[in-house]
Amino acid sequence: MPYKSKAQIRYIQGIAHGMKPRGGKGMSQEAAQKFVADSKGQDTSKLPARIAGAIVSGKGKGQV
Repeated sequence: MPYKSKAQIRYIQGIAHGMKPRGGKGMSQEAAQKFVADSKGQDTSKLPARIAGAIVSGKGKGQV
């Protein structure tokens, strides 16, 4: 499954390396590690910085 934005890359890689999401919600570390391994080699240079209106790591709308 490909990444959708650079913010999503940072979030998923953080979880894969031990970051705990706020509120204890989010994907498991094992799932994040599998996602990172499966996405290795994907060209991320043309992805947007973030998706407009997306909620990332429990923060409000548009904040990353």
